Amino acid sequence: MLCWSRATQHVWKRSPRTCAKETGVGIEVIRADLTDARDLARVEARLRDDTAIALLVNNAGAAAPGGFALTAIIYMTSDI
Repeated sequence: MLCWSRATQHVWKRSPRTCAKETGVGIEVIRADLTDARDLARVEARLRDDTAIALLVNNAGAAAPGGFALTAIIYMTSDI
């Protein structure tokens, strides 16, 4: 799993190593500000060139009451 964030220190309450150990999924946290053209180009290149990436989930700015797993579908579809 890849995670991009402007402020990587805020991405995880626990370290990526701990999360990876608990879930069995490798986690890579990358600092990138998607409003910066160079950072955006770097993210675009990674998504284009890394054949191991099969799915992109963009949750930037997405929030709903109760957290993602408990959110009613109506909140999610209103953002699309």
